[in-house]
Amino acid sequence: MIALIGMGHEFFIWFVYLPLLQSHSDEYKTSFKDILKSFAKSPIIISIIAAIILNKAGLAAAVRENYISGGFITAVQWFSSVTIAVVLLVLGASLKFDHIKIGRSLKFLLLRFIIVGAAALAAFFAVDHIIPGLPELFPYAWLTFFLLPPPYIIPIYVPDEHKEENVFLSNTIMLYTLFSLAVFVVILFIKPPVL
Repeated sequence: MIALIGMGHEFFIWFVYLPLLQSHSDEYKTSFKDILKSFAKSPIIISIIAAIILNKAGLAAAVRENYISGGFITAVQWFSSVTIAVVLLVLGASLKFDHIKIGRSLKFLLLRFIIVGAAALAAFFAVDHIIPGLPELFPYAWLTFFLLPPPYIIPIYVPDEHKEENVFLSNTIMLYTLFSLAVFVVILFIKPPVL
């Protein structure tokens, strides 16, 4: 379920969000063909498509039971459990406290959270109405993607002459990441999913 939502998320990032960002930057402008190539080469896209194909072909269990591929999956799962900690370390190390404009960042954070939250609820009820009988984990998968902070690629496409805006965006995204994690932990504490 999360993989399917992730596929839609990746389509949006590669074919809508990224081209819009690049349209405002002379340095990073690219063609649709280049975007398509980058999309096809994305490890995330390759992983999601491979997982869906294996699952639909009924080979998922065989892959897990094989000692080589099963060991690889176990190793990936182990690394994924420490990825969040590593990401937070990197974010914390790059956070520039002396340049953070808390008021401005909080206004952006709360405004985005309210708008995205309202859109998420409306879209969820629409999907739930159109497709009844969704799995119990679907709301958590849906919630996870809507709680995500703005993409980390945004500061990359800010022109060099706008250094102050770049610092603001980087710091705000980092603060939003911490905020998203806190909200998600609170929700899981109040209503943990039944696995």
